[in-house]
Amino acid sequence: MGKIVSGAGLMALGYAISRLLGLVREMAIAWRFGATDVTDVYNAAFLIPDILNHLLAGGAFSIVLVP
Repeated sequence: MGKIVSGAGLMALGYAISRLLGLVREMAIAWRFGATDVTDVYNAAFLIPDILNHLLAGGAFSIVLVP
């Protein structure tokens, strides 16, 4: 049981750090470039990798939690 909890905790920590760094990235882009067409294209380019990250992280959680 301890390995499951530590594995799930490690996954949760990694996911939380990833989301926090993404928030910092978005704040820096908004501060530097503002709301322009270029930032809209940049954000659209990150849409697919972000969706894949959600799917992979969710799948990894289910693998860790279901032994």
